[in-house]
Order: sequence, then structure tokens, then C-alpha cells
Amino acid sequence: MYRRPIPLRDMSRVKFQTLLCLAVISLAVGAQDPYIRFHKLGLEDGLSHSLVLSFIEDDLGFLWFGTQDGLNRYDGYTFKVYHAGKTNRTPSKNWIMDIYQDHFSQIWIFYQGNGLDRFDPLLETFHSYKPDSLTPGSISSDSYPGSGVFNYAVFYEDADSNLWIGTDRGVNKYLREDDCFEYFRHDPEDAYSLSNDRIITITGDHENKLWIGTDNGLNRFDPKTGRSIRFLPDAADPNTLIDSTITCIMVCEDSCVWVGTENGGLHIIEHAYDEDYRIVNLIGEPLNVNLVPSIYKIYNTRRGYMLVGSSQGLYRINRVEGFFQASLFRDTRNIHIDHIIEDPSGNIWVASRQNLRNSLFRLDPDLKRIENFSFDEKDPYSYGGGKVMFMNISRTDLLWISAEKHGLYMVDLNAKKFHTIDEIPRNNIRLDDKEVYAIHEDGMGNLYVGTKSGLNRLNLKEQTVMSFHNKQEIISGISYQYSNRLPAELIGTIAETRDHKLWLGSFDYKISLYDPVNERFLNFHHNEQDEKSFLGWSLRSICISADDRVYFGGTSDGLSYLNDDGRTFSYYPVTSSGDPAGTNDSWINVIYEDRGGILWIGTLRGGLNRLDPETGEFTHYMNDPSDPNSISNDLVKCILEPEIHDPECLWIGTNGGLNKFDRNSGSFSLYSVEEGMPGSTIHGILEDKRGMLWLSSNQGLILFDPLTENIRVYTVEDGLQGNEFNEGAYFKNEDGILYFGGTNGLNYFNPNEIRDNPHDATPVITDLRIYNQPVMALDSIGKRVILGKSILHTDEIYLTHKDKVISFEFTSLHFIAPAKLKYRYMLEGFDEDWNPVPSGQRFAHYTNIPSGDYTLRIYSTNSDGVWSDEPASLAIHVLPPFWETVWFKALIGIVIIALFLAVMSIRTQVLKHQKKMLTLEVEERTWELKEANRTLQDQQNEIISQSDKIAQQRDNLSNQNKLLENQKVEIQAMAEKLHESDQAKLRFFTNISHEFRTPLTLIMGPTENLLKKEDYSDPKTVREDLSLIYRNEKRLYRLINQLLEIRHVETGTLKLSVKQNDIVGFLHEIHGLFKPLASRKNIDFRFVSELESIPIFFDADKIEKILYNLLSNAMKYAPEGGTVTISVTIVERPGGKEMLSISVADNGPGIAAEHIPYIFDRFYQVSRSQPEYSSSGIGLSLSKELVEKHYGEITLQSEPGKGTVFDVYLPVSPDIYK
Repeated sequence: MYRRPIPLRDMSRVKFQTLLCLAVISLAVGAQDPYIRFHKLGLEDGLSHSLVLSFIEDDLGFLWFGTQDGLNRYDGYTFKVYHAGKTNRTPSKNWIMDIYQDHFSQIWIFYQGNGLDRFDPLLETFHSYKPDSLTPGSISSDSYPGSGVFNYAVFYEDADSNLWIGTDRGVNKYLREDDCFEYFRHDPEDAYSLSNDRIITITGDHENKLWIGTDNGLNRFDPKTGRSIRFLPDAADPNTLIDSTITCIMVCEDSCVWVGTENGGLHIIEHAYDEDYRIVNLIGEPLNVNLVPSIYKIYNTRRGYMLVGSSQGLYRINRVEGFFQASLFRDTRNIHIDHIIEDPSGNIWVASRQNLRNSLFRLDPDLKRIENFSFDEKDPYSYGGGKVMFMNISRTDLLWISAEKHGLYMVDLNAKKFHTIDEIPRNNIRLDDKEVYAIHEDGMGNLYVGTKSGLNRLNLKEQTVMSFHNKQEIISGISYQYSNRLPAELIGTIAETRDHKLWLGSFDYKISLYDPVNERFLNFHHNEQDEKSFLGWSLRSICISADDRVYFGGTSDGLSYLNDDGRTFSYYPVTSSGDPAGTNDSWINVIYEDRGGILWIGTLRGGLNRLDPETGEFTHYMNDPSDPNSISNDLVKCILEPEIHDPECLWIGTNGGLNKFDRNSGSFSLYSVEEGMPGSTIHGILEDKRGMLWLSSNQGLILFDPLTENIRVYTVEDGLQGNEFNEGAYFKNEDGILYFGGTNGLNYFNPNEIRDNPHDATPVITDLRIYNQPVMALDSIGKRVILGKSILHTDEIYLTHKDKVISFEFTSLHFIAPAKLKYRYMLEGFDEDWNPVPSGQRFAHYTNIPSGDYTLRIYSTNSDGVWSDEPASLAIHVLPPFWETVWFKALIGIVIIALFLAVMSIRTQVLKHQKKMLTLEVEERTWELKEANRTLQDQQNEIISQSDKIAQQRDNLSNQNKLLENQKVEIQAMAEKLHESDQAKLRFFTNISHEFRTPLTLIMGPTENLLKKEDYSDPKTVREDLSLIYRNEKRLYRLINQLLEIRHVETGTLKLSVKQNDIVGFLHEIHGLFKPLASRKNIDFRFVSELESIPIFFDADKIEKILYNLLSNAMKYAPEGGTVTISVTIVERPGGKEMLSISVADNGPGIAAEHIPYIFDRFYQVSRSQPEYSSSGIGLSLSKELVEKHYGEITLQSEPGKGTVFDVYLPVSPDIYK
């Protein structure tokens, strides 16, 4: 070893410095951070082997893992596995010990035992290097120098981008231009050669010298001269290394070199570049006689803490007044610490390659708190344990941990800070059941949680849990009693009084008032003898108003409240919609008091109810399918009056989306799936301090910005208990902490701490396929090479017209919640718009792309839905076939022109010869023609005369033919009309026969019974038969009257007898006549009028016939359990005419559009194909005639599947009848 002798005056100082000054650091031991979730990736995810030994992240962002069975490339969705084979597309071996990517993007692979490959990502090819003493430039050895005992660092690139590779036979410098090596080995005859051939670790200093740790000594190697300065143990010299096996090296900026050894602890070489360097030894003495002080890792944190991992645990090295001090972290004592890494937040992760149980720790940035991560079989996101083979952090702040035979664990270091409380104990906090239905935090910080199995009281600060062990106990005969236990099991709603008592409502019983001070319950029961006892069951909401009145709502008995005596209850009636006396539904989901003291009530079937406590009047808001401004759904689950943005509105969560209710206009605005919501059901709404709305649903937790209407969805992949939440399970405490309960526990969080992931998505194109066959770099397809390099590194490709079916696969190298990522792509020049696709369909498929130039662009989102700034782009040039190329078209043009010129030349010569011959022939024939011309002229005159006569005759025949054709068409039309008339009359008489036959049959039956009777002493039976006869006689009478009315209409003898009368009262009477029929069919028969009385002139007999026909049809077609509605109001018709509107609506099958124009034609039947709905076809025709006699009009609105509405408009002014 080269060194300058130390003067005697310095010896005492050196000896003092080498003394081990050992302290023990005791840290606060914390439970596992709830934000830390370990996501496991194993064989089931496509990983080729559970033993992963090495890791790199390449230039593009792909993750590469070296396993015991192949090389794996991970893109966030799938592992592409490279197994050993015999081609240059496959690696040499499967068992990979180490991988490294140099600055030229080349990936170097060391295999177990021997074998070294270089993978070229541009060409996707492997190049193997083997030692050959007969071949100059071959590598000295392809054997990996170790078996995994140390953290071998055998790849190093210096400041000049030279790659150095350590082997078991020296170090090799890669000569990139020649693809060969220059090696440097130990030479016993050369004191400046390497001290040993087995290389363990390589690093460099600021002078571009290499520090090489070997199995026998430390070397400072000069790449320019190939000479080494050796640092070797010397028992006679205290200023030397104690051990020769170098395990790790760190070169610091203060010219200190920190060196770890296998058996001699830690060495710090001060002034290492000078001749008068000094060596300080720390951690040189074993804490256990069975162990040696081995050093495995030296790490300098961003805060300047020097940490050392050893066989004895984790040490912190301090320098105090020029002296070094090693302090052991007590919790790591006697645990082999092999790996140390610092995350972006400054936390220090520490892991062991040797220890099975205590193999993973995390220290906070100040090194004052330590966490030990262990396996919890109840927690699917716990760390599974096992020896840690490596730790690394990728660009998107993901911590990757390889555990022996456990595969990979991924930790998102930017995970959303959603706390979870479930049945798994964390910090001593747990629930007795994971299904949460009620949440409330009192003023003392006690969190009451109602679960499926009982009530829990938690204190998160004190880390205490209490379970009330409540069970259902139904008691009758008494109205209330004091008890030390709850008589119900499932608490579904909780409310706190001013004196800090708690009202508890249960799903499986009634209500109780809990006094936390005395630990006593006032339980209310059902007492049949006490009409003021509590009647409700299965409570859903309890509301304590500003004036301390307590309101209750459940699945029965509507809205109730506690009387002033605190023991009895009063009840609002349950009424029909529109009746202001009470709620319109007995099932109440939520009761909410706004700042004005108005109560808002959400029901199961009655929509939203408003109660003014001062007047006691209710207003009902229900869904109207015909009104887009009505509430979207009648099942209301939650209500919120915002404090920050638009405080005049109400936010309503329903089973049909989120509604914004404008209390001034009474209109509702809907936000549902079409607006970007993940689903239609909203279970709970809370507002944070920024005015943002947090909504619980069946598809996760929704963050809604009421100003921009932006929607963000958080799911189980973001740390939630699950995607499904429960109604009523939401709460906001005084500090703004939000609580939401679901089917797998509850989440609580500070909204200000929920931040977007800071990393942009990186979309890449990963695969090109032609006719569904993958295309790789340099592959030949039809004697063409489409990809000169991998598609990952290709900017443009050239295709031909033969490549009719092409597809591209793409991904986003984000790795966080990949199932949540979204993609969109467009082939510019071909697609007119973007094509959005989910993460499961990351393909762009095209067929028959015309020749031309295109650009494929692909965008992706990150896990928070933020779109990437830059797309993945690929220029695509589709070459035309040769017959469409410019040169081919030009060649064809030249050929055509040449042929044309040749033909023209030949043709000219022929024409000249023919001209001469023709001149002679013309002269010879001229005289003959003149003679013939005279004869022809005479004949022509005669022919012209005859032709004129023939033309005149032809014109006459043509006119006669047209006349006959017109007569034929008219006869055919008349025949068709006669046929249709005959058919209509036939159908009419057939239907009239059926109409007459049915009542006649019903008359004959009881008549025969009466004739057969010998004894008429039973008047009840006789009266029933006579009543049946009378009803059917009236039916026949109405049919005959309709026929007579039609006759009067046709003959013009129909007269009106109009008198002034109250049309509302008249319609009420008709409504009453049809009520029995509606009851028999279980039809909801409604009458709606905005005015109590409307006096107008009308013919009561004719209006009764009109309404009878319309209501008969409505009752006939309305389904069982359906709805028929009569509504009357005054409207203004076009032209400013004020008219009375009578509307008859049903929710039957509706009428197809093709029937509507003919619906009022006499004898026309929509239901000819439906015998069960047969009719005579005269009712609607007669109704239209009678309406028009009143100077009114009748209209129809119908849509198949949605019902039918007939509107009758009658004049209000009596002047029209004068």
C-alpha cells in the first residue's frame, strides 16, 4: 500500500480518533402509516418468477426486472418476458443477477454463474460477450463476481461516459466504437496493478479516478495510466484498513472516502487524495460474539445524515468537533441492514437481505421515529415480509421492493391521504364490523360509529375503542324506560343535543337517547295503549333544529317530533302529493334544516318535501318526466345547503343523480352520468372549506367543483375502503375533517391534504401489428423492412397499399392505478375526432387507409385524470400503388401522346389518297345525282304530305290513350275507396255486433235465471240479476245514442244545448263515476285542477260523451297499477285566444307515430292487431265532432312505451255561441 508515514506528533490524535465512540439511538416506534399501501405484483400478474434480484428504469420509463427465470419489462399493465433462447431476440440465460443501463440506453445483464449480455432497445436484440484469450478485445471474464452476499456494484460509468464492468477476473473498460473491451487485472509482479481480480464495487471521484473495492483491498485506479494506488491492511500500521474485503464505497465532496468491509467495520479515509491521508475505523467491534461487524451500505441523506447499514443494525455517523461517533438505532440491533434509500419526502427506507421477519423499516426525515412493516393477514395491503433483495424509487415516486419468493411490492409515495378504519386494528383503532351506517363526532373528540354489528366509540387521539355490544331487544307494553344497554343492534343515524346527549336511531328498532356522562340510555318502545308513544320503525334520520325541536324520520309513519315533555311524540299526517297538511310519503330518508329554519325532507317515493314549521304547511317536489326542470328522481338520499358557493341553492342527492335546487325559481338542475358522474346514486354530500362538494356513491368518492362543474372520482385504488359507500354514513367535524362510511369500513381525511399526483402521464406506442402480426425492428415483410428500429424509438413509418389492416398498442408509463387511466387517440388526416378508450382497450385499429401522410397522436391521463401535456406521436406515410404514382401517370401520358401522333400521321396520308379518288368519283357521280335529285324531290313532296296526315292521326290516338289512362286511374281509385269503405263498414258492423252481443249475453243470463226461478223470496239475488240487466241495458243505450249522434252529425241536425255551469265540479262528478273502475284495475286515478271553480258555457250531455270516450280508452289501455290523470286549466292558444284545457293522460303502451294522423277517422282502429283492446272505432271520431261543435279542438300526444295524452280545448268566452 502506498502512503506517507505519519509524524509522531499526529499519532496520538489518530489513535484517539480510531476509538469507537458508540451511542444507542432510541426512537419513538410508530405503527404502520395508513397511507402506506403495499401493492403486490407476482406470478398472477405476469411476473415470470417470484425471486427478483435486480431493477432498472430505462430512458422511456419502462421498468426492467431481472428474475431467476427471465428478463421482465413492465409497462404498468403487463410484463413482457424475455426468456433464454438461441436467437438474438432472446437472452443467453434466464437467471439474472444484475442489470444496468448506460448513458447510451444499452442494457447490460449479468447472469448467475457466468454470462454477460448487452440488450439494444433500439433493435430489440441481445449481444453476448464471452472471454476468449485468443481473440483480442474480448472480455476478461463473463462471471459475476458474487452470489448475493453483498450489494455488488460492478457497473460504473465515469465522467467521460466510459463503462467499467467488474468481474471475477479484473475490471473491463468497454470500447463502444469497436464493441470490445480493454481489461485490467491483478499482476503479482506489478505493485501498481489491481490488488485483486474479484471486483465487488466500483465508484469514482471528482478527479475522474476510480475507487475499486476487491476481495483483497481497496484501489484508487487512474483510467489514463492504468495504475492503481492500493489500500491494504497492515497489522503493524494503525493508519491502515483492518479488513481487506471491501463491500461498499462512498466518495464524499469533503475528500473523505467511506469504505465498508466484510469483517472490519467502517473505515473513513480523510484527505483521501493526499499523501498524508488518515483512516478512522468505526463499528469495528462486534456486538455479538457470533457476528462480525460487516458493512453493507453507506448512505448520505439530503439533510446530510450519514447512515451505515451493517450486520449489527443501522448506524448514524456524526462528526462532533472533528471526531466521528457511531450511534446504533436500537430497533435495528442485530438485524442485517443491506439497503438504504431516501424517498422524495425525506423518509429513509431501510431493509434487510438476511432477516425474514424484521426486514423493512422506515425512519422519518429527522430520524426520530421508526416504523417496522410486517405482515397482517387481514390487511390485503400489508407488507408480506421476506428478505429484501433490492429497493428502488422510480420517476413517478413509486417505491419498488423485491422480497425473496414474494415477488414485487409497489408503494405509491404520493398516495392520497385517505385514512381507513375497519375491522383491522391500526394504532389500536378498529371497528367490530366493516359495514358502516352512521358516523358522528362529539365535542370531546369521541367518534361514534354505527356498524352492522353494533355501536362503537373511538377516540383517535387517545387511541381508544369501546364497543357497546348492543343487540336487538323488542319490548312492548311500555312507552319508554331507562336502561344501561341499547335494545337495537344496527345504529343508522346519530344526532347530538345542546347538552351533549346523543339521539340514536336504529335500522332494526326505534330510538334511544344516550347520556355519555351517566352511561345510560332512555329507550323508547311501542305502546299500543299510548297513542303518543313512538310509532316509527327503522330510523333513517334525526334532525335537531335550531330551536331544539327533535324530528324523526324512518321507514314508516312519516315525520314525527318530540313533544316538550321529552317523552311523547306528535305526528304529521301522510297525505297525497299536493296536500300541504303533511308529507306525501311515509318513508323518510333524510331531514335537513336550512339556515332559515325551513325543514327539507327527502323521501323514498315522494321526492323532496318542504316544511315551514311556523305555518305547518308542506310543499312537495316530485319528478315530472315531462318537465326537465323537476327533480330527477323521487328517491332523495341526502341534502346540503352550501356555505360558500351559491348559498341560495340546495344540493340534493338522489337515486337519479345530483340535483342543484334553485329555491327562488323552484327549478332543479341535474348532474348525472351524462355530465361525467360515475353513477346515478348519491349517498351523501359534504362541503369542504374551499366550497368543494364531496359525494359518496356506489362507484367511489366524487369531488365536485360547483363553480367549474369539474368532476374527480376517487376509488379503492386511491386508498378508499372500497368503491361502495352507504347512505347516511357521512359527517364533517368542526376542523373540516370529512368522514364517509361504506361496506368495508370508513374513510376520514382532510380535503386540503388530498392533492393531485404531481407526475405527468407518459404515453408511448408499444407495438405495431400488420394483419394482427407483430412487427419488430428489422423484420422483413414482403421483402420490406418497416421498422428500422423498435417502435418505441421510431418517429415515422412507411406503409404500402397492401398493408390494409394495421393496429397499434399503447400504454402510459405512470404505473399508479393503471385501471383508472384514460386514453384518446386520433389519426390526423383520417379521423375526424378523438377516439376515447379505457385502460383495458389500449389499441388503435385501422383498415384500408388511403395513400397519404398521417400522424397518429395518443394522449393519456395520470391516475387523477389529468391529461398528458405531450402526446405519443408517430408519422405514418402510406405509399400509393405504382399505378397511382406520379412517374407512372407521366409515363402513361407520354405513351398516349406518342400513339396519338403516330395515328394522326398515318391517318393524314390515307386521307390525302382518298381525297384524290373522291374528286374523280364526285365529278362522275355529280350528273347522276342531279337527275336522281329531281326524282327524289317529287317523291319527297308526296311523302311529306302523307307524313303530315299520319302525324295528325298519331296525335289523336295519343290524346285518346291519355284520356283512357286517366279514366282507368280514377276507376281504380274509386274501387279502392269503395273497398276500404266496405272493409271499414264491415269492421264497424262486426265490432258493433260484438259491442251489442256482450251486453245482450249479460242480459240473457240473469233473465234466464229469473225465468227459471219458481221462488222469488230472495230479493237480494233477484236485485243483483236485475242490476246486471240494468247496467247492460244502459250500455246498449249509450251505444245506440252514439250511433244516433253520428247520424245527426252526418245529416247536420246535431244541435248544442249550452248552459253556464262549473266545469270543475262537472269533471269531479265524472271522476267519481270512474273511480270504481280504477279501483278494480288498481289504477292511480288522479284529478288535478289549478282552480276550484271555472264557470263556462257548455253542453253537459256532449261533454260527458267526450269524457266518457277518453276515460274509457285511458282505463282500457292503462296497465294494472298504472296512472290515469284528468287535469283542467285555463290556457292561451295561438292567436291570443283564452281557452279551457281538459287533459286526459295515461301511462299505457302509447300509440305509434304512424297511427296518429288517422286516430280521429271514423271506423279507424289502432288495435286491430290486439284483439284484447278491440273497439268500434267511432268513439274518438264522435268526440272530435262534438268538440268542434263547441268551437273547440282536440289534440293527441303519444309515444310508444310512455303513454298517451288527449287535450280538449273549449272556448271560455260565451260570445262564441251567439
